[in-house]
Amino acid sequence: MAAPAEDGVKNKFARRDLLQQIEVDVQKKWDELKVFEVDAPDETSEKFMCTFPYPYMNGLLHIGHAFSLTKAVFAAHFNRLLGKKVLFPFGFHCTGMPIQAAANKLKRELEVYGSPYPIFPAGRPQPKEAADGTILLDDVGVTLQFKPPSSTGKKAIKAFNVLCKVKGGTWSQVVSVPPPDAETLKEAGGKVVCVAPVESGGCLYKVETILADGSKCPEGAESDEVSVDAAPADKKKGGAAGGKRIAKKILAKTGDAAFQWEILIAMGLKPEEITSFVDPMYWLDYFPPLGVRDLKRFGAPVDFRRSFITTSVNPFY
Repeated sequence: MAAPAEDGVKNKFARRDLLQQIEVDVQKKWDELKVFEVDAPDETSEKFMCTFPYPYMNGLLHIGHAFSLTKAVFAAHFNRLLGKKVLFPFGFHCTGMPIQAAANKLKRELEVYGSPYPIFPAGRPQPKEAADGTILLDDVGVTLQFKPPSSTGKKAIKAFNVLCKVKGGTWSQVVSVPPPDAETLKEAGGKVVCVAPVESGGCLYKVETILADGSKCPEGAESDEVSVDAAPADKKKGGAAGGKRIAKKILAKTGDAAFQWEILIAMGLKPEEITSFVDPMYWLDYFPPLGVRDLKRFGAPVDFRRSFITTSVNPFY
């Protein structure tokens, strides 16, 4: 027997689940009856045709596509209810550089960091800022946060060593932190958080990831330069500088750029599958069929006999 709490959850979503099941049943019926497959009529009849801008297929369709698509979906369904012959073809954009660039980027990543389970560096450590934009600072130092490596070659992480370099000096380890548990990492927005000392001369930080077998991940990128000053003088009272220290960024760099491997993993692919994507032609076979799948589940009234990809691989286009 289910626990009372489980029954409560099921009852809470009973109506939603029923509506979704009706949706699936109706879509199955549409597919069996080929409702949206429209041929030229034998006699003169009123017609309606709508199209949708080709979505670029270097990934899955997303909520932005769905929002725009609702307009065409509504128009097609409405005009079909009026008795018109409704035609809704659908194309997938596969030409241009984005797919080629993504394939090239992935190929470089796997060559540099390993395949199929790469060993990536940790992200760029950056000082954590409060809601008002000030850098968090206490008596120990500045609070840093950084993204852990997204892949470590299936090896466990032993520790994160934070290295610091005062302007003009050499790198030295200033703090070592163990890897956080999954819950702590989630609460911190997927970032590792630690406190490191900071000096007035301007400090740079980077992260060295130590793996369980004693090996290391490649070193990550350097942080923004962080400096700390005494509190400025209170001009109204004619006071001198002193009191609470203030941390500041000297020069802001760009944030972490996602690896193409990470992007594909976020789409639900497995590491063993990703190696195939170094071939740009593979993208053309992989993502458009998933686009068709998602459009059908969305209830798009498309005649998929008239679906195509925009590339020279498709000679009809």
